Amino acid sequence: MSPVCQPAPKLVCHCLQVSEDDLLSAVERGQLRTVQEISQVTGAGEGCTACHRRIIQYLRQRTCRT
Repeated sequence: MSPVCQPAPKLVCHCLQVSEDDLLSAVERGQLRTVQEISQVTGAGEGCTACHRRIIQYLRQRTCRT
């Protein structure tokens, strides 16, 4: 029997290998509301900062749902 392949996690921050699941989990757990807060908790956005726009999109989606 061959092993079941799991899809690779979607990365939000490629520099520090922070996945979408890790980011969303941290946002929900910690009630994070800014890129700076997310960076402090997950490390996302502390490298080249190219992911800041994606992080902001996640935050906006979250505020639209609440």
